[in-house]
Amino acid sequence: MTTKLNMKQLFADAFGFLRTQTVGLLPLLALAIVAIFIAEYVTTRALSPSVSAIIVLIIEFIGVAAVSVIAYRRGLGVGGTRGLFPVTLTLCLAHLLVAVLFGILGTLLFVLLALFAGILIGADDVDLTVSLTSAEDLYALVSTVSPPVQIILGALLVLALAAVIWMLMRLVLFGIATAVHERVMIFRTWGWTKGHALRILVFGVVFVVPAVTFVALAEATYTTDPGEITGKLGGMAAYTIFTTVNLLLGNAASVALYKQLAPMRVDYEDTFG
Repeated sequence: MTTKLNMKQLFADAFGFLRTQTVGLLPLLALAIVAIFIAEYVTTRALSPSVSAIIVLIIEFIGVAAVSVIAYRRGLGVGGTRGLFPVTLTLCLAHLLVAVLFGILGTLLFVLLALFAGILIGADDVDLTVSLTSAEDLYALVSTVSPPVQIILGALLVLALAAVIWMLMRLVLFGIATAVHERVMIFRTWGWTKGHALRILVFGVVFVVPAVTFVALAEATYTTDPGEITGKLGGMAAYTIFTTVNLLLGNAASVALYKQLAPMRVDYEDTFG
């Protein structure tokens, strides 16, 4: 494992992945997206909207995870001892566990922020009995407190967001590690990213965020078409482009980071043979 991330090599490995793997992954992505559209078409006509949405979400979750497993293996040039489907399910489980983890973390941070906000606002002799039914009501309440209290509340919010982002950076390799090692690898990757959170964030912001943001804005533009048919086709096209770009860039970034931060490359004959 390197003691310091080589940013130049990160970009070289990421773009190398895109150059060598994109063409081979596009048919697999197309197959997964077509399966999602078919599932949506069939379930929306046979089932209730809520049940249909759940089924489509499950198919999307599994399809995208399966493509990611293949992308990780190809990008790192490794095989595996388990089939694609069981490893895909393992990766889905890891994602669910991380989602639950961040849900708990977000809830705890919200409670702490609300507690501190209540103490600070109450100490500022502001009426806390007002009804808070929307973000506008909360903003109006905060705007009535003194500037020092506003600064403190803003600083607490920034610290909370920074904590979440830092934890995201520390766990950024759990997906590719789970796929490659074929078992859930969440906190086992924690030590790999120690001391690298800031550079990982800079790499992600420069390599992934601009393209994904552009495509997301394009998706929002396409899906505002008022026509039922053209709006639907535009939404499908926008979803396809967004999913493709997001998945390819995310997988490329993961492969590049894994090559530098993983303490060892998997040798299946030595490890499992």
